[in-house]
Amino acid sequence: LRYKAETGRDGPATVSQKSHTWRDLKEMKARYGDDFIVTAIADEAFRGCTELKNVVFPKTLQTIGDEIFKGCDYLESIRMEGPGVKYDSRGNCNALIETATNTLVLGCQNSKVPASVTAIGSCAFYGCRALIEFVIPDHVTTIGDCAFCMCSNLKKVTIGSGVTTIDPLAFYECTLLSDV
Repeated sequence: LRYKAETGRDGPATVSQKSHTWRDLKEMKARYGDDFIVTAIADEAFRGCTELKNVVFPKTLQTIGDEIFKGCDYLESIRMEGPGVKYDSRGNCNALIETATNTLVLGCQNSKVPASVTAIGSCAFYGCRALIEFVIPDHVTTIGDCAFCMCSNLKKVTIGSGVTTIDPLAFYECTLLSDV
């Protein structure tokens, strides 16, 4: 699999698909040092990385594209390397939280919703086939557009009493979902 880091030496980098291997990205970081700053992950950047299990995002990350983990069936861990500019992964939640809005924006099969999170964002668990059961706690009020779309093995969701808004497509194509 190959990925692209656009710019980098003269400005921030965006990681997208099909140009450099991750080894190349590590070499660029070593070569450019602090000048190599990843600030964005493009749409579907990790699409089809079926063996991807753990992701650590840099604290400089400011933009995340749509469906970045589409087809990453075995993703187990998502975290930030430290408190970020825009995102965090507080309390070992195995998810990425947009700090200003307390919205869980990226999750995986082992994600837990921290007590301070009030929303599950659009496409947060998109295509997470390893997700079988999920608990949305009482402190969450909103489940966004396609939050759990294409989670084809999701069978049970427990929705807390605080949820007041569920987007009509939040559970689109969750064909095995039978217990809500």
